[in-house]
Amino acid sequence: MNLHRKIFLCGAAVLALVFSNVAVGQNFVGGGATPDWNDPLNWDNEIVPTGATPGGNASIGTAASNNVTATLTADAPAHGDLRIGSSFGTGGGGHVGALDHSGGILASNWAFVGVDGDGADGANVGTYNLSGTAVHTAQVFTLGLGGGIDPAIINNQGVLNISDSAVLDVADGFNVGRGDSSLGVVNQTGGTVDAGSWFNVGDDGASQAEYNISGGNAISQEISVGQTANSSGVFNLSGTATVTVTNPAQGLRVGRGLIPGQQAPNFSEGLLSITGGGVNLSVTNLSVGGDEAGEFGDGPTATPAEGTLSFISESGAVSAIDVSGDVLLNDGSGGAGTGFAQLLVDLETSPIVGDVTLIDLCDTCS
Repeated sequence: MNLHRKIFLCGAAVLALVFSNVAVGQNFVGGGATPDWNDPLNWDNEIVPTGATPGGNASIGTAASNNVTATLTADAPAHGDLRIGSSFGTGGGGHVGALDHSGGILASNWAFVGVDGDGADGANVGTYNLSGTAVHTAQVFTLGLGGGIDPAIINNQGVLNISDSAVLDVADGFNVGRGDSSLGVVNQTGGTVDAGSWFNVGDDGASQAEYNISGGNAISQEISVGQTANSSGVFNLSGTATVTVTNPAQGLRVGRGLIPGQQAPNFSEGLLSITGGGVNLSVTNLSVGGDEAGEFGDGPTATPAEGTLSFISESGAVSAIDVSGDVLLNDGSGGAGTGFAQLLVDLETSPIVGDVTLIDLCDTCS
């Protein structure tokens, strides 16, 4: 599901909206004694961001104040959109910002980490460190969002590091790398990511994404790894990671083809890598090298995608995938451009000798 916000105005009112948006909201400038989010002196208008979009927007690392880090250890007022590492309203790039959030609740409307840059002056880079008992709630959360002009470079880069018992609670979707050669990275060693209805690891427009989870929980109604339009995604599960996909009509897609109605380029690739025997991966449906129209029994299509499912043993153990519904490992039999799946099993550290066999443990599935 892609969310779009539309404003219908006419004539000169449109120009008025565009120009006024450049100045609205607050930029973190770090003028206080400490970089505390809740200190009004740290914001350019000496007002802690609060209220609805656009007046309550909060930006960290912009043209107005570059290469800054804010800290948050206690509840903050609910605000509009959050941008970390941003060129909002100014173009260009090379803006760097970070938020160290270790306690309290921060409630955003939409949140963007590494966004808006056109690559002309380097990448916009945003970093969100979510740790301790911190909680962040948002309608939509995006790491690395397009806007770039040069597909050969990374135009925007967003990084989320989540640990301890921290929580990221997203209502309507989580994008890790989206569009125009952007890069999104998640490093999760603990805590909980609840992505609500969906999350994508690498989505659209030559984006790149990597989600590394070695502890904690990731929950969503559906997950796509490498989704549409030359995107690539890597989902690395290890340690005691727990990943749960809950929607019986959706599932986990690794390498997902063109969504009906979109145009070429339409190649995507995804990698799901599972290391060791401590990973808990539970999904409703699993598609590797599939496509939107052909997944889960909906019919054939001719849109290319590559998906790789990799198992790596550790201490002689390999984790299983618990699939309650359908499994599609696309063998490419539909002809050129229909996508395919590959399976990699690395048992070099395991004492197992002989062939590897895939076993269907579901004796009650239709």
